[in-house]
Amino acid sequence: MWRRWNERGSLGWFEFSGTTNIIRHSDATACTIELHILDSPGAPRAVTLRMDNDRVHTPAAGSAGSGLAGLGERLAGLGGSITTGHPRNGHFRLQASLPASGTAAVPPGPGQAGTGVSAETPAP
Repeated sequence: MWRRWNERGSLGWFEFSGTTNIIRHSDATACTIELHILDSPGAPRAVTLRMDNDRVHTPAAGSAGSGLAGLGERLAGLGGSITTGHPRNGHFRLQASLPASGTAAVPPGPGQAGTGVSAETPAP
C-alpha cells in the first residue's frame, strides 16, 4: 500500500517519514499535523501537509543525514516542495506542498453521515 501512495502522489509516505523523524530525532511532547487544500480562484489547487513538534534535538557537528534531502527530492519529482524551519525556539516545522489532482468532497456537517474529506484519483 505504501508504494501505491507514493506512485499516486499522496502525502501519506511523507507523513510516515516525518512522524518517524519526530520519534527518532526529538524528545517531542507535542506534535501537530495539519492538512490544507488550497483552492483559490485563478491559482492551481495545492495540498500542504505541515508537521510541527517541540523539543527537537540539536544535531551534532557533521551528523547531518540525508533524510530531509531525500524527502525534498521525492517531492520535487512529483512537482512539489519541502520547507523546514524553527517557528519558535526548540520547535521544528516540516512542510510539504504538492499540486492537487481530482476533486475534494466537503466534509459532512454535524449529524450527517460520511467519512470526511475524500479525493478522486485518476486511474494509473
